[in-house]
Amino acid sequence: MKSFAKITAVVLVSVFLFALGNIVFAAEQTRCPVMGGKITFRLFSDYKEKRVFFCCSGCKPAFEREPEKYMKQLKEWGEEPMDISDMQ
Repeated sequence: MKSFAKITAVVLVSVFLFALGNIVFAAEQTRCPVMGGKITFRLFSDYKEKRVFFCCSGCKPAFEREPEKYMKQLKEWGEEPMDISDMQ
């Protein structure tokens, strides 16, 4: 019986550590998805319930032409645009 308890404990700890290792925490957005520069909160575009910020006025039209491309870029950097619902 003791060996069953040990095996069960090892399996549970292994599953927990595996799950913990697969959690990805996204940081808030600090970089422009188009140019990679520091964002300003005056320049933004809302897309799929997210507010995406930019570094300069030229980046907003580029984002709006290909939003999925730039959303993917933010995800690759581990950054998350602001939820619009958080602002209400």
